[in-house]
Amino acid sequence: MEKMKTKITQLYVDYIKPSRSIETYMLSNGKCFCIVYIYNYDGRHFRVFGSILSLIGFFNGENQGDYNFEDEDELDNFLENYPINNSAGYNMDGIKELIFYENNQQIVFDNEKKQH
Repeated sequence: MEKMKTKITQLYVDYIKPSRSIETYMLSNGKCFCIVYIYNYDGRHFRVFGSILSLIGFFNGENQGDYNFEDEDELDNFLENYPINNSAGYNMDGIKELIFYENNQQIVFDNEKKQH
């Protein structure tokens, strides 16, 4: 059985400083989706968080991130192969579309067409 390729959709980018940002991504495989947060430091160091609570914990000095990368290619490969299942994400059965908003701009993910 062929593994479904993970679709990566960037939802938001919040700049903390010019060289530091928090990027929010939706990862989906057509059956399930999950949201991950990436702390991008200077485009050279990336910390991946599987929940908003984990991200907040990082800024409170409670953890160092769920996954850490010092290479953008390694990060991309990790995201493309992220293990999405019912326990790590949300089931997409019966969901036709997801709608997100950023700065009053609507972002629509069409589950039937698998695009946005």
